[in-house]
Amino acid sequence: MARNAPQTPKGTRRIRLNRREIRSQLALKDKTVQEIAEQLGMTSQAIYSAMAGGNTTLDTVSTIAAVLDVDPLTILIVIPSE
Repeated sequence: MARNAPQTPKGTRRIRLNRREIRSQLALKDKTVQEIAEQLGMTSQAIYSAMAGGNTTLDTVSTIAAVLDVDPLTILIVIPSE
């Protein structure tokens, strides 16, 4: 386990961006991560970090979903704790 990593109580679930669904929607909409980053006023690295499981805000999730013209729930995934 990583040093200083926050402990998640057993049985708890985490919510993350669904990287595969976002990539799929990007392809369907013919958009790039760079394009949505520019629309959000963020760097593409920040978007990639959020897609890789980094912290993000609900506002960012909502904005990404709006740019992709999808329901925000479709780009989220629930990860059960181990």
